[in-house]
Amino acid sequence: MEYSTQKISKGILSIIPQSVFSSNIYIIDEKLVIDAGTKMFGKLVVETLKKLSFSPENIVLTHMHWDHIGGAKIFSISFLLVKF
Repeated sequence: MEYSTQKISKGILSIIPQSVFSSNIYIIDEKLVIDAGTKMFGKLVVETLKKLSFSPENIVLTHMHWDHIGGAKIFSISFLLVKF
């Protein structure tokens, strides 16, 4: 799955899938993740965050649709301190 990143403003990064089957994921100050995307997209985002040396501590799931929560498990496994 292809994606792009976009700096929205100071401390806010958007990770945007090039597919209509996942939600955007937002990273705030390298520590807070907004939504986890699909399982497959979440895995790619985790890999990207590790490459950027980001270590999220919290994740907010805006609602319980599969395209927003599917990647939650990979975040919890990859970043042991992540709280939902």
